[in-house]
Amino acid sequence: MRALGTKGRARAGLPDVDNRGPSLVQHVANTLEPHIAQALAAVARPHEQVIADREVSKAFDPDRSSRWERAWRLVDGTGVVIKVAVIVAESRPTVVAVRVGSHIVFEEVPPWIASRQNQEQASEEQEEAARREFYRDLQVRIAQGVDRVRQTADHPVWVQ
Repeated sequence: MRALGTKGRARAGLPDVDNRGPSLVQHVANTLEPHIAQALAAVARPHEQVIADREVSKAFDPDRSSRWERAWRLVDGTGVVIKVAVIVAESRPTVVAVRVGSHIVFEEVPPWIASRQNQEQASEEQEEAARREFYRDLQVRIAQGVDRVRQTADHPVWVQ
């Protein structure tokens, strides 16, 4: 419920009691917060600013399937320039995805969930190393995705 913040008071947006999607999004997003903000700030122009959601929201895809997400946006006076979102779909509650612009740049089951699903017993050092690798991979893919979206926006391809 803490992940939803003030949105947790609205009945229409509440998850099922056993739904861990919002808390998974919040956990991953909290860890990535400084890295995503830095990646967006690194490509920002003087008139642009980074805006970050503090709470997890329920959103819907075009096919009306629902997902939980928390997002960061690079905005200017005309609207959103680049959006980065950490997502967990209702249909795949153990998979963390990250969308940069309109592209999914990362989609994976976090190692702490995968080891539980596979009933693996790993040492604390192994678990910590797997977490570090998971977040390092996320950070790299987010930075690459942000750079790619900025370059595409700077050099649009005109189709005739």
